[in-house]
Amino acid sequence: VKSPSQIDRVRKPMKSVLLLVIFFNLGWALYHPDQIRLAWTENIGDMMITWNTVNTTANDYVGVVKYGTSSSELATSAPGFNEPSYTCFNKAPIIHHVLLKGLKEATTYYYCVGSEKYGFSKIFTFETQPTKNTYGSKGFRFGFYGDMGIDYSNFTINRVAEFVDAGKLDAVFHIGDISYADDRVHENKGTSYQDILNKFYNMIEPISARVPYMTTPGNHERLCDFADYKARNLMPYKTSDSKTPMYYSFQTHRVYFIGISTEQHLQDPNPHHEEYLDHASPQYEWLVKELKQASEMKANGEIDWIIAYGHRPMYCSFKWSGCCWGECESNDYHLWKNKITENIEEVFHEHGVDFYLCGHTHTYERTWPVYKNKAFNTGNRHSIEKPQAMMEIMAGAPGDMEDGNLKFIDPQPAWSTLRISSWNEAHTIPFENAGFGYFQFFNASCARFEYYKARTGELLDEFWLTK
Repeated sequence: VKSPSQIDRVRKPMKSVLLLVIFFNLGWALYHPDQIRLAWTENIGDMMITWNTVNTTANDYVGVVKYGTSSSELATSAPGFNEPSYTCFNKAPIIHHVLLKGLKEATTYYYCVGSEKYGFSKIFTFETQPTKNTYGSKGFRFGFYGDMGIDYSNFTINRVAEFVDAGKLDAVFHIGDISYADDRVHENKGTSYQDILNKFYNMIEPISARVPYMTTPGNHERLCDFADYKARNLMPYKTSDSKTPMYYSFQTHRVYFIGISTEQHLQDPNPHHEEYLDHASPQYEWLVKELKQASEMKANGEIDWIIAYGHRPMYCSFKWSGCCWGECESNDYHLWKNKITENIEEVFHEHGVDFYLCGHTHTYERTWPVYKNKAFNTGNRHSIEKPQAMMEIMAGAPGDMEDGNLKFIDPQPAWSTLRISSWNEAHTIPFENAGFGYFQFFNASCARFEYYKARTGELLDEFWLTK
């Protein structure tokens, strides 16, 4: 029989081990990296990697990405930097960014994120861009949608993640209205604003940790002067001579992408706000400069396609103020539709933009090639040959908490090719037709578009475009 002193000597190291285990688990829980997401930059050999840790992260947490071309040998590490601490309703998490540079083209990389002291995430993979001015061996494929939150979106997230798993996606574009955390605040649901944002970015991690997740702001990012949008989504604005993360451009796979902000001019009365889109504003001047450069590169054979994207549509035919059908003369939608749209549509047409992608209206709608309400190339909606104008595709129904039960205007405008309500035909099931757009670019003259119903994988719309 052991004496009390012998028992005490056994208990003391056991206590020490137990305390060490508790401390380790607590530290892991506190500093576990989550909400991992990728973003392209202007440079083919770069990849921006972002993740979050809790807002009480210790000062000695040094964010690091370990990576390599084998899952068993993450031999290279790169340190990063943190966004300055800020509060929007609640204190935001600590946001870490690491820029990987000098990566090999068309190569699969394995990586994990975290801290040498506090631990790392599981291992993820991503594929780098192909050789400059090429489409790569598979062509260029990307998905897109606007207006996705934590409600009714599981089908879309899961379906897009399946595309990622199958190697069918090179990137995903989320064109404004990210999470709808502001609605929870406005409706006094008692849920933390930051908690909703954190939940959303964790929901999309099966997508965003594996392919670049490119974004533009929407009206639901307005709170705290877009602070969360700017901190959480580090887009390549500096390399495209933009002065703000709200708009930017980049090139990949012989496509010139231009992401614009359709929002700030609706909030700030200053007629020359940095992010306005009216004439003489910095964003408009930047946009014209980018379009001139893109059209020159297109004429010289350096790129083949120009795609612009922003949250609000220029064309839509559903009965609500966001489409400016009905009473919208006195609100911000009227300003967007009648004061801003005319500015950018003119320069889009002048410089040969091929597609404008958008959301905002919680439905799906596609136009014919259109300019100033006139439709071109009408006839076969599944095959567009030598388009004479830009096409707009509105994919604003991946799933969110707001009402998407919108009715069509009647008759359907001549410029509208196809309209799909996000609800079922009887208007009884919210987001029955929730879905996403999917583009494939094969060469300088051939592209294919598909729109999928996320719940079933059914193809709801498709067309080939040849130039």
